[in-house]
Parts: sequence; C-alpha cells; structure tokens
Amino acid sequence: MEAEPNNVLDKVQSLSLELKDERRRRQALERELARKEAESLEERAEEVHDEIKLLAVRVADNTAIGTLREMSDSLKDKLGRSIVVLGTVSEDKPVFVASVAPALVSEGYHAGNIVAATSEVTGGSGGGKATLAQGGGKDKAKLNEALRLVKELITPEPQ
Repeated sequence: MEAEPNNVLDKVQSLSLELKDERRRRQALERELARKEAESLEERAEEVHDEIKLLAVRVADNTAIGTLREMSDSLKDKLGRSIVVLGTVSEDKPVFVASVAPALVSEGYHAGNIVAATSEVTGGSGGGKATLAQGGGKDKAKLNEALRLVKELITPEPQ
C-alpha cells in the first residue's frame, strides 16, 4: 500500500469502499449465474401425483444459502403447483433448501418436514416454514441419496 503517512486513513477508506464495490459486483454476478442455472433446471422438473411438479436437484457447489433460496422461490413460481428441493455442498457439508407452493401447503405438504427428512439422510437436521425451509448435514457423500429420497416423500397423502 503506497501512501504518505498523513494519507493512510484516506487510502484505507478508499480501499474499503473499493472492496465493498467488488463484493457487490461479485454477488450480482453470482445471482445472475444462479438465475441462469435455475432456468436450465426448470426442464428437469417431473410431474408426480395430482399434477405436482417436483424438482429435487444438486446445484453448483458453494452456492450461497441466500442464492439457493432465491433460486428455489424463482423455480417454484415458474413451475406453479410445485415442490423444489435444491442441494449443494458448502464448506464441505451438504446444504438443502426446500420450497413448496402455497396451494400444496393447503393440501398438507410442508417444506420444513421435507427438508428435515432430507437433511437427516446426511446426518443433519433442518426445518422452517411450510413454504420455505433449509437444513444441512455432515456427510456430503450422501447428498445425492438425500435428494432421491424427496420423490418418496411426495406421496398422494402427505405425511
């Protein structure tokens, strides 16, 4: 850092602002990348009982939890009567976000229950609201197994 002793504070403040700007730019790029990934995932949704669209997939590792929530909400909105569960590995641990359309909540489906069961497979726990929940585990090797379980959880009579 090149600065005269009496200009050090100004230089530090300038670098701090520059760092904030770069973080904002990185977050914007991450959101844009996640939006594009979400668009490509839409076609992988499958129709299950009573015209429910189910999407339970792994997304890019180290996707931020906030970005996962945004992706799941966006996908849920686009898919309509849907249940979306996204999984990723973050900091070497599995992380899940589940989102359930309000119309399906009234039929008995609950994102908190879905994510709790999914997280349990990986040695963890989770929970949340009926429409949006998150969880995590310890065993990243079981992430795909946990996502496969979601289809079994979506039965004609929700548990």
